[in-house]
Amino acid sequence: MNILYVRWASFGADDIKEALVKLGHNVSECVLSDKAKAGIDDEFTDMLCSKIRLVCARLVVSFNYYPSISEACMRTGCRYFAWIYDSPYSKLYDKSVANNVNYIGTFDSFTADELTKKGVSTVHYEPLAVNVSRVMRINGAYKNHTEIMLRTGSKVCFKDMDVEFVGSLYNNTNNFYERLCKLSNDMELMGFLDGVIEAQRAIYGYNFLDECIADDVKNKIRQFMPYKLTEGSYTSEERIYADYYLGPRIAFLDRTELLMAISRHFKVALYSDGELRQKNMVNYGCVDYCNEMPVIFNRTKINLNIALRSIRTGIPLRAMDIMGTGGFLLTNYQGDMFRHFEPGVHFDYYTSIEEAVDKVDYYLKHEVERSTIALTALKKMEESYTYEVRLGEIISNITIEG
Repeated sequence: MNILYVRWASFGADDIKEALVKLGHNVSECVLSDKAKAGIDDEFTDMLCSKIRLVCARLVVSFNYYPSISEACMRTGCRYFAWIYDSPYSKLYDKSVANNVNYIGTFDSFTADELTKKGVSTVHYEPLAVNVSRVMRINGAYKNHTEIMLRTGSKVCFKDMDVEFVGSLYNNTNNFYERLCKLSNDMELMGFLDGVIEAQRAIYGYNFLDECIADDVKNKIRQFMPYKLTEGSYTSEERIYADYYLGPRIAFLDRTELLMAISRHFKVALYSDGELRQKNMVNYGCVDYCNEMPVIFNRTKINLNIALRSIRTGIPLRAMDIMGTGGFLLTNYQGDMFRHFEPGVHFDYYTSIEEAVDKVDYYLKHEVERSTIALTALKKMEESYTYEVRLGEIISNITIEG
């Protein structure tokens, strides 16, 4: 069919288009405007309507959901598939998600179930994908770290490392929590929130942050850093404060403490724009998603996934990327992992810092078992979680009018 792909600077932007073409579809594309990415852009919507009619599109596709795209599809009667990979992602709770032209896939089954219970029938659980053939071509093209550095101009060390983590440390002073702390100067409020954060950090598999934000706490936060929900939103202020204010603070604590604990015993490669120093840890800075990250995952003995707590049950894209490159994945507990993969067969997980350190020690000492798990995961990714497989399944689930 004729498909219009709305592009922006997302991970996998080329992968999704390549897969649609390989599946036999005629793919045109346009670029999402900055205004439409941030909110509503009537001018972009008008342009998109014209583009849909011009190319006779029957389906519009984008990574993440945008109300301006949905509005264009409503006007033209074209179906819209949006594949969510970000979390938290407030637009997923916009009232327009219920538009009947939408088929929205979210990688977090909790979110899909939550919106279904609220009467939204357009949001579905759809785990993410990896372009396995592309990343394996990249891995095969580079025989050693020197060659990679020469070809990409990178200063990143691609030698075999014991443990690595790619991602933000969320230690920016502009984060909501840090700003709230400075603005409020309310010791009682911040003491309570610190207590909630520490309680949540001790629990994996269940997020209760929003349940702890009672009216009195919410009213105090409003005084200093209010958040105005859009009309008809399917979320709540409590959820916004939990995911956007408290969540990044927990991510900072989760990630820095785990990395510090592991680096006391093992060599750790950190790929982040955040600052963190430890004797056995080297921070190589940010890396390129397409050309450098796959090689890092493939060459490192143990790859860590430390998910944001706003991802209630879902498998983050980072975890899929690791398995899709033939890397060994050690992740925090995420419920949806167990719907698709088997621990000890395709990956392993931890439920405390102590357990993570123990498992790093175990898998570094058991190379054959570690390699077998990584290869088994790669095989399953090739069979079931490539873009072509996943998009083929998803499009067959979308009712397209003739």
